[in-house]
Amino acid sequence: MALFFFEYQMISRESLLEAMTEYFEGKSIFLVDLKVVPGNKITVYVDGDAGASVSDCQELHRFLESSFDREQEDYDLTVSTPGIDQPLKVRRQYVRNIGRNVKVVRTDGAAFSGKLIKADSDTFMLITRSKEAVEGRKNKIWVEREVEFSYPDAAQTIVEISFK
Repeated sequence: MALFFFEYQMISRESLLEAMTEYFEGKSIFLVDLKVVPGNKITVYVDGDAGASVSDCQELHRFLESSFDREQEDYDLTVSTPGIDQPLKVRRQYVRNIGRNVKVVRTDGAAFSGKLIKADSDTFMLITRSKEAVEGRKNKIWVEREVEFSYPDAAQTIVEISFK
């Protein structure tokens, strides 16, 4: 009995990024994450300045399929948006979520919850609210503070979902 093995080349992350850079140019959707694992299992996560639709994902999927020859490089391709429970990964996601409540865990483990009010190229800012004791007052009062983070200092930022 003869066994046949077909050797497929693995699509490189760099070639995918190169193709997608061309695709995303001038579009309101953008790359959030790209995963390529052995066996050419490719997962692309996209978002948009106003959200990303199913048709946005389908269009990118078709573009990538037309860019790579399955005869030379067999692959399993998934294009999706990150789930609502997934952390923010790129600055444009922070900009898109200004005005929403988020939870930030810094690299040192400290956690903060508050409203995202600013996101620029280097930092983002929350307004946090906590009850604090004030000298001369019997009861604690609500105090709001602006807390600024650099992107590398945030180990994880997740949008808090409210059903109110």
